[in-house]
Amino acid sequence: RILAGCYWFCILIWVSTYTANLAAFFTIKNADHPIRNLEDIVKSSYQVAILASSSTSDFFKSSRYETHKKIWQRIQDGGTQTNDVLGGIKWVRERDKLVFITDEPFLRHAANQPPCDLTVVPGLQAAKGLGLALHENDPHTNDFTLAILRLHENDFLASLKRKWWETTNKCPEEKETCMLYNVYC
Repeated sequence: RILAGCYWFCILIWVSTYTANLAAFFTIKNADHPIRNLEDIVKSSYQVAILASSSTSDFFKSSRYETHKKIWQRIQDGGTQTNDVLGGIKWVRERDKLVFITDEPFLRHAANQPPCDLTVVPGLQAAKGLGLALHENDPHTNDFTLAILRLHENDFLASLKRKWWETTNKCPEEKETCMLYNVYC
């Protein structure tokens, strides 16, 4: 009985230690990025900066979702609208507790350049694409559509993305791999 009691006591200690270490791991992991989504921005004391007269500005201004309305109100109250992306990136580098929301390619490029002091928060990317404008009933519309679909299916567009984003990264790789998205902290 004593031996069985000691065995189960050791198992109890082992499970408790494992649980405590697991909880500590997740606490530290979450401390790396205090902002994980738009709700975290609303709950935090971070200021929000965006490009003035941009699609992002129009999105937050006209959104019906409460979270988006609160972010727009914070943008209005803080006067944090800039006229160019470089100005927003400069603000993030100079100010404490500021997030800059804009299009992902700009953010990813800046985060991959020295001095490597910016973080792109994962999980906030909207599925947006670019479009080509042609005249209505243009005879080449189908040709463009099919050519773009072929480029996509043949992974040509993905290889271009790898070529220009993954090989031009001048910052050391982070230990944790994650997709990069739309917000700097």
